[in-house]
Amino acid sequence: MASPHSLMWRKPGRRDAERKSFARLLAEVEKIRQRDGLTQKAMAKEIGVLPMVLRGWIKGGVIARAESIAKLEELVKTSVTDHRYW
Repeated sequence: MASPHSLMWRKPGRRDAERKSFARLLAEVEKIRQRDGLTQKAMAKEIGVLPMVLRGWIKGGVIARAESIAKLEELVKTSVTDHRYW
Protein backbone atom coordinates (compact mmCIF):
# COMPACT_ATOMS: atom_id res chain seq x y z
CA MET A 1 0.00 0.00 0.00
CA ALA A 2 1.16 3.54 -0.75
CA SER A 3 2.28 5.75 2.07
CA PRO A 4 0.05 8.70 3.04
CA HIS A 5 2.75 11.09 1.85
CA SER A 6 2.75 9.67 -1.68
CA LEU A 7 -1.04 9.80 -1.85
CA MET A 8 -0.99 13.44 -0.81
CA TRP A 9 1.73 14.20 -3.32
CA ARG A 10 -0.44 12.87 -6.13
CA LYS A 11 -3.62 14.58 -5.00
CA PRO A 12 -5.64 15.58 -8.10
CA GLY A 13 -5.92 19.29 -8.73
CA ARG A 14 -3.10 20.32 -6.43
CA ARG A 15 -1.56 22.60 -9.06
CA ASP A 16 -4.71 23.94 -10.73
CA ALA A 17 -4.32 27.48 -9.38
CA GLU A 18 -0.70 27.57 -10.53
CA ARG A 19 -1.70 26.39 -14.01
CA LYS A 20 -4.44 29.03 -14.29
CA SER A 21 -2.08 31.80 -13.21
CA PHE A 22 0.56 30.64 -15.70
CA ALA A 23 -2.04 30.44 -18.48
CA ARG A 24 -3.03 34.08 -17.85
CA LEU A 25 0.62 35.14 -17.94
CA LEU A 26 1.20 33.27 -21.20
CA ALA A 27 -1.89 34.87 -22.73
CA GLU A 28 -0.29 38.27 -22.07
CA VAL A 29 3.02 37.10 -23.56
CA GLU A 30 1.20 35.78 -26.63
CA LYS A 31 -0.56 39.16 -27.10
CA ILE A 32 2.81 40.91 -26.96
CA ARG A 33 4.31 38.43 -29.41
CA GLN A 34 1.51 38.91 -31.92
CA ARG A 35 1.42 42.69 -31.47
CA ASP A 36 5.13 42.98 -32.16
CA GLY A 37 5.03 40.51 -35.03
CA LEU A 38 7.55 38.14 -33.47
CA THR A 39 7.81 34.46 -34.28
CA GLN A 40 7.82 31.94 -31.47
CA LYS A 41 11.51 31.39 -32.16
CA ALA A 42 12.28 35.12 -31.78
CA MET A 43 10.17 35.38 -28.63
CA ALA A 44 11.93 32.35 -27.13
CA LYS A 45 15.30 33.97 -27.85
CA GLU A 46 14.17 37.18 -26.16
CA ILE A 47 13.01 35.26 -23.08
CA GLY A 48 16.14 33.12 -23.05
CA VAL A 49 14.65 29.66 -23.57
CA LEU A 50 14.60 27.15 -26.39
CA PRO A 51 11.73 27.43 -28.91
CA MET A 52 10.48 23.94 -28.03
CA VAL A 53 10.17 25.02 -24.38
CA LEU A 54 8.04 28.01 -25.37
CA ARG A 55 5.86 25.76 -27.54
CA GLY A 56 5.34 23.44 -24.59
CA TRP A 57 4.23 26.35 -22.45
CA ILE A 58 1.83 27.61 -25.11
CA LYS A 59 0.29 24.18 -25.66
CA GLY A 60 -0.29 23.96 -21.92
CA GLY A 61 1.55 20.73 -21.24
CA VAL A 62 4.33 22.30 -19.20
CA ILE A 63 4.52 24.91 -16.47
CA ALA A 64 7.64 27.05 -16.38
CA ARG A 65 10.07 27.15 -13.49
CA ALA A 66 10.16 30.10 -11.12
CA GLU A 67 13.13 31.73 -12.90
CA SER A 68 11.37 31.58 -16.26
CA ILE A 69 8.14 32.91 -14.78
CA ALA A 70 10.08 35.88 -13.40
CA LYS A 71 11.51 36.53 -16.89
CA LEU A 72 8.04 36.37 -18.43
CA GLU A 73 6.61 38.75 -15.82
CA GLU A 74 9.48 41.17 -16.45
CA LEU A 75 8.83 40.99 -20.20
CA VAL A 76 5.15 41.80 -19.72
CA LYS A 77 5.94 44.64 -17.31
CA THR A 78 8.57 46.25 -19.54
CA SER A 79 6.52 45.91 -22.72
CA VAL A 80 3.69 47.88 -21.13
CA THR A 81 5.97 50.69 -19.93
CA ASP A 82 8.41 50.66 -22.86
CA HIS A 83 7.58 53.54 -25.21
CA ARG A 84 8.99 51.92 -28.33
CA TYR A 85 5.91 49.71 -28.46
CA TRP A 86 3.51 52.68 -28.63
